[in-house]
Amino acid sequence: AGLVPYELATIMERVGDELRVRVARGPLDGPEVRAHVLRLSEFPSVQRVIEAGHARAFVHEDHDHGDGDPFDGVLDLVSGHACMVIPLVSRDEVLGVMTVDHRTCPPFSEPAVRLADVFGRLLALALSYGEQSAMLSRLRDQLQEQNRLLREQVGGGSTAGTMVASSTSPAMRRVVELTRQVARTDTAVLITGETGTGKSLLAEALHGWSPRHARPFVGLNCAALPAGLLESELFGHKKGAFSGATADRLGRFSAANGGTLFLDEIGEIPLELQAKLLRAIQDGRFEPVGSDTTVQVDVRIV
Repeated sequence: AGLVPYELATIMERVGDELRVRVARGPLDGPEVRAHVLRLSEFPSVQRVIEAGHARAFVHEDHDHGDGDPFDGVLDLVSGHACMVIPLVSRDEVLGVMTVDHRTCPPFSEPAVRLADVFGRLLALALSYGEQSAMLSRLRDQLQEQNRLLREQVGGGSTAGTMVASSTSPAMRRVVELTRQVARTDTAVLITGETGTGKSLLAEALHGWSPRHARPFVGLNCAALPAGLLESELFGHKKGAFSGATADRLGRFSAANGGTLFLDEIGEIPLELQAKLLRAIQDGRFEPVGSDTTVQVDVRIV
């Protein structure tokens, strides 16, 4: 603000054809600004700034004869007020834009535009590295959770297919034939049978015969946990979500991302949790306990 004076500065993130305000500062900031969504199809002038890759100061003619200001209808600014749009582009990836507005009419000076352009490039790099760091952090958490689960379930998985396929029983051979057929698909599978007939072993064999065999196989006995802990175990939780939640933790769905999730005794899941589980099975989407952020996973359910 000391170098490029403003009364409103925003960072708008690109999501498809839309720009959504993520950060706003200045006297003109308010709830309406932070809730603002700009559709690029309705603002070709902003789209051209993004395509050009350089900051641009808008002048009186742009407001009067162009497609207007990005905050028209949100802020009551006079025609021709000082306005600048700075694209945030890193490695040819459009992350969004930074906007700078001032109530006064004289446009921003050329040195101010050049300075904002340099700042926009630095900010785009910071955002890009921040996204990469967050992704690496998520992968690290996923690996830690998978390692924890592997320590709980050492052995068995790699030999399950061999053990099941070696059966000489005609009935079991038929089961193996059906399992191999369905293993090639991504459809959810329901295995039923009496206690001790090998449902868990068959689930591991199904995973081993599937295209997901190199990815995690994660199991959970739904009858072995209290109802209050089951949601956290399935979907994970954020630090402070409940008493004893001293750190963020991934759930079984996140740990099994890209692989197979085996839910043993699924009929024991409480009714109030089934709606959330249904959404996760159908869409691969859920919110960890204590979080309003939706997580997307690719998991095959058995």
